[in-house]
Amino acid sequence: MFFAALWTLTACRHSGGDLDLLHGDDVDSAEGGESGETDETGETGDPGETGDSVDTGDTGSGGDTGVVGLDASLLFAPASFWQAPSFTVEPARGLLWERDTAFSIPGITVPQIFVRADGSYGMFVTVNATGNDRYLLTSDDGVTWSDPPELLFAPADFAPLDCGTRLEDAVVLYQPDGSYLLVLEASYTEEGGLTPLWRRWCQATSPDGVTFTPNTESYFFTGLEGDEGVPSVPGALPLSDGAQLVYYNAAMGSPTQGIRVAIGAQPDVMLTQVSGAAVLPISDVDPLPVYLEGGGIRLYHTHGPGGGPGYAEMAGGVLAEGDAGVINNTEPDCVVEGGECLLDPAFLHLPDDRLVLYYSRVTLNADGTFSEAVERAWATD
Repeated sequence: MFFAALWTLTACRHSGGDLDLLHGDDVDSAEGGESGETDETGETGDPGETGDSVDTGDTGSGGDTGVVGLDASLLFAPASFWQAPSFTVEPARGLLWERDTAFSIPGITVPQIFVRADGSYGMFVTVNATGNDRYLLTSDDGVTWSDPPELLFAPADFAPLDCGTRLEDAVVLYQPDGSYLLVLEASYTEEGGLTPLWRRWCQATSPDGVTFTPNTESYFFTGLEGDEGVPSVPGALPLSDGAQLVYYNAAMGSPTQGIRVAIGAQPDVMLTQVSGAAVLPISDVDPLPVYLEGGGIRLYHTHGPGGGPGYAEMAGGVLAEGDAGVINNTEPDCVVEGGECLLDPAFLHLPDDRLVLYYSRVTLNADGTFSEAVERAWATD
């Protein structure tokens, strides 16, 4: 959802003034502070079902929010989650990065990576020339990727379920039986509009991470109290007891927007709130959780207001410590011609122990359009 990230980052610096440059793609507006309404907010699974929220505590980043955090013993991978090493980082690593100037796949954005049953890798991406569908790249080693991207799903593939006009983000939830649950963020924007009226998470299943079958009957999630019907950019990890810990953007375009936390037990994954308020500053978007070796969660994200990938350690899964950028945008960035914005970090710990961070690179052209690519950086620590 890189255009939403662009809006958030630029609005914090420039009061949202020049985002008309985004040629009709997904932009979350600051004007009015309200998203469109839907009659199916607060759902997860079947329409109309809403989880209970966790009881009270204080995140330190938004007042009394009803947060107590999670037991530290939960913040580990389940024993059955053999893919966990790919999403685990030592506490002292993954903080220093060098951009790989020799690697670029033009025309795509929003990389999101998963490990398939045969040990190969998939990367969900958006092809910006078409914009509304979700595509897939594959790799045997996490370094060399197939190109061109393969179309995975369009919104119409979920009919008669209404998955809107655009599929924006995706995350794989690894199931205890070894199968895969693919969650796809779907949004609806009226023709000619810039701001989605709603966002819902559609879903598909796969036995192996290769062939996915869409669920045409029910949504995975449509938001909880305070999400304003526009939950977006899911990032998830299974915890030691098998429950899914989910970070996501909520209430985009509202004064209460931010990254929030929910949890759902397997197999139904009915999400309930762990934090009903932002756990990071509202200029931070695009959450990507990974395990810390020895226990705990690191949350990579698009870091604001300066932009570029950043990280925070999430004590108890919800309390942010050390929120900082790790790869900065160019100065000035993509609000001026030739400037670059780096968004949508996607982490991978390779079998040879190298750490790689894929991300979207967006450059503003002289004619007001953008050039996009997926690029990467390598950890140097």
